[in-house]
Amino acid sequence: MILERLFQKSDIPLLKNSLDAAALRHEVLASNIANVSTPGYQRKDVVFEEKLQESMNNAQITGTRTLPQHLPIGNSRSAETQAEVVVDSSKELASGVNNVDMDMEMSELAKNQIEFSAAASIIARRFRGLKDAILGRS
Repeated sequence: MILERLFQKSDIPLLKNSLDAAALRHEVLASNIANVSTPGYQRKDVVFEEKLQESMNNAQITGTRTLPQHLPIGNSRSAETQAEVVVDSSKELASGVNNVDMDMEMSELAKNQIEFSAAASIIARRFRGLKDAILGRS
């Protein structure tokens, strides 16, 4: 119970979802690259940042329930935002065979790696901070 409260009041759940989204995006990009010459293949993409931004824009007031019997305050929580795979149904044949553009996929893969590394670094720092607080270090 204490751990749930501790982690829900931090940005750790949101960082976890960011890492999950980056891992899913890596799988999707790898699939797109593997199917660059497959006739009729439609590229896929991962939607997370847009959903997160929408969730943050829609959240007006949020509150923390200290007891399960309390009423929830606010309409959405950004930490609950999940990544979603969508199919790009554009008919433009970027590769001549399907709508996968190898250069774009490779640049997205590099960008995704940087974002994953950044989120992993931040979450590692958060856990180091928790560990230091538990051990009484400053």
